[in-house]
Amino acid sequence: MTKSIVIALFCVIFISELSAQNEIQKPDKLKVYIDCSNTWCDMTFIRSEINIVNFLLDNQAADVHLLITEQRTGGGGIKYQLIFFGQNKYSKQIDTLTANVDANATDFERRDLLIKYIKLGLVPYVSKTEAAKDVIISFKTDDKLSKSEIDLKNIIDPWNYWVFRIGAYGNLSADEVYKSFSMNANFSASRVTEDSKIGFEFNAGKNQNSFKLDDGNGNEEKIKIKNNDFNFEQFLVKS
Repeated sequence: MTKSIVIALFCVIFISELSAQNEIQKPDKLKVYIDCSNTWCDMTFIRSEINIVNFLLDNQAADVHLLITEQRTGGGGIKYQLIFFGQNKYSKQIDTLTANVDANATDFERRDLLIKYIKLGLVPYVSKTEAAKDVIISFKTDDKLSKSEIDLKNIIDPWNYWVFRIGAYGNLSADEVYKSFSMNANFSASRVTEDSKIGFEFNAGKNQNSFKLDDGNGNEEKIKIKNNDFNFEQFLVKS
């Protein structure tokens, strides 16, 4: 009788420990592979902002294969297309989202918008995992604007929507008989509003190559080849 009680107590303790281990076990996370071969993605930022899934480098082992592409729009902006291919137990689940980025958007705004749509597209897949209990969904209503949003609406652009860019780069390579030098510079300005789009761009380049040739009699001849180019473009679009 005593032996039976000992065995029963041992079984109860074992089952209790097993249950406790199951309770502290990490929740099952969705495995995601992101393909940005057509565009550039800041994977470090994506991993830091979306920690409810596991990002893999192996496409075949992932539950979701996310393909992100981009194309330029007529207004100078960018259109992202996000295609979510479900794999393994999600093999019949495919979805596509598109996100439009304004021409005047900064790199930070583009990055945040992409993160937002990645999260939206992953919700149907994450909802079927144990990690779904950590998801919080909220909606923003137009009739309750935050103070920062009200302030943004009242901002006056001191540049009057003009965006200026300037750049320059050069290259120099040389050896005993050959020398190559090039320098290029560019300047552009654009202004995009709801009514019109105007802009111009100027590019200038200077290239020079020099050679030292031996005529076979111990005399050297120096040859220089110069090539300068200039380009100017201008456009005006009315909506």
